[in-house]
Amino acid sequence: MSAQLQKWRGFFDSPSINSLDTGFDPPHQSDTRTIYIANRFPQHGHYIPQKFADNRIISSKYTVWNFVPKNLFEQFRRIANFYFLIIFLVQLMIDTPTSPITSGLPFYCLGNKCVFSQGYEDWLRHKADNEVNGAPVYVVRSGGLVKTRSKNIRVRDFGMLALHVTCSSL
Repeated sequence: MSAQLQKWRGFFDSPSINSLDTGFDPPHQSDTRTIYIANRFPQHGHYIPQKFADNRIISSKYTVWNFVPKNLFEQFRRIANFYFLIIFLVQLMIDTPTSPITSGLPFYCLGNKCVFSQGYEDWLRHKADNEVNGAPVYVVRSGGLVKTRSKNIRVRDFGMLALHVTCSSL
């Protein structure tokens, strides 16, 4: 072992310097270091791969499962809609000179118009997302050029771009 390495190893092993004083842990005391090349990792579970986000683009607000609750929350978050809902409920419970239909019908029609328009806009967003996510791209994998969809691009992929071609994220 070289004298420089002995000096540093002695520095970290000394009782006066520990991880609490310096703010960092001393390096591992191993003489070897393993570097994995070309994603060839050991089979025995020594390596834990990192989880990366996928490359899908999602610009829509709703799914099939959360459309109704999220949309109702969005509608009644507006103070005017909440006010007219309260007025409608009061007219249903208390005997008033006006019919509850006079406030309930316009409230229902405007609410449905907003629900359908937001649903249609979100459907268009889903279509645009699927179009972008399904766009063909060329990436280098295993030493060759492979055609894949843009949603299947992974971290550490090299891509090939051409002129006048849009690409979501490469």
